[in-house]
Amino acid sequence: MGEAAAGGFTQAGSIVRLKFTNFMQYSDTEFLAGPNLNVIIGPNGSGKSTIVNGICLGLAGKTSVLGRATSLAEFIKLGEQEAAVEVELFVPDEENVVISRRWNQENKSQWAVRGRKTTQKEVEKVVAHFRIQVDNLCQFLPQDKVHDFSRQNSRGLLDSTVDAVGDAELKTKHQELKEMQKTIGEGEDLHDRKKQMLKDKKERCERLEEEVKAFEEKKKIEEKIRLLEGRLAWSKVNEVKKEAKAKKETKENLEKQLNKEEKKLDPLKAALKEAEQKKKGTEAKIVADNAKVKESRAKAQTHSKNIESNEKQIKDLDDQLEEVGNREEEKKAHVVKLKTTIAQLEAESDSRDGEGDAVGM
Repeated sequence: MGEAAAGGFTQAGSIVRLKFTNFMQYSDTEFLAGPNLNVIIGPNGSGKSTIVNGICLGLAGKTSVLGRATSLAEFIKLGEQEAAVEVELFVPDEENVVISRRWNQENKSQWAVRGRKTTQKEVEKVVAHFRIQVDNLCQFLPQDKVHDFSRQNSRGLLDSTVDAVGDAELKTKHQELKEMQKTIGEGEDLHDRKKQMLKDKKERCERLEEEVKAFEEKKKIEEKIRLLEGRLAWSKVNEVKKEAKAKKETKENLEKQLNKEEKKLDPLKAALKEAEQKKKGTEAKIVADNAKVKESRAKAQTHSKNIESNEKQIKDLDDQLEEVGNREEEKKAHVVKLKTTIAQLEAESDSRDGEGDAVGM
């Protein structure tokens, strides 16, 4: 908050001054740094991390380096439309380099170096010239990246440390050493792979030799099978021929026997023919007889009806005779009954006459 110190800075690229405009909680704030160790003390939420964020964004760092917001618009103070960060770097025997960055809610940035408009790539070249590495956790460690830093292995820490504090030649030599180690490792890996490949090839050759032997045996067996199949087919053909010949001979014998039997049937055929002729005559006679029978049946039916009528009349007469007989019997019984009654009456009459005579005496 004032002018930068006139002297004391010796390291090119040291931060001399920071200025924030509408950047997070800072509306218009300027920080003056010292040439040695700078310590910022304050309670939580006072803006200590904001200063770190401003250094990163002002030196062309990406928001992903900070591990917080992913959009530049999120670093603009609430209620404002744009923000600006200005970083002044020490340059020995020359005018200090002032890098300015201004951006709006649409995340569009405007860059300037020593008051002259420029591009982000040019700013990145200026920052790289001073060997400032905001993406190297061994040189620039935001609060939200401490966990990532602790998870680095020894090789990663060595690489980051060489990049952070070593000069260009040391970095080149270190890179050459890594390439040599990589080449040696690749050579050893290649040797092991070749050795393993040789072993695999030998095993494969042994397997192929066994397969070749098995294949040759298979070919021999297949040839033998082919010959046996040919013999089997020839044998089947011979058997079929023999069967055909035997069947042919059997057929001829049967045909001869059939002819003999047919000759034996000639008398039977003649008798059959004669029987058929007789049958035809008999059938004609049967037809005539059937006609006569039919006529006789008609007459018989007429006689039968007459007989039935006469039988009915006879039956009626029998019924009448039976009824007359019944009446005659009834009359005879009635006559007997009358005779009995008369006899009784006469007896009674005689007894009464006797009693009268006795009384008179």
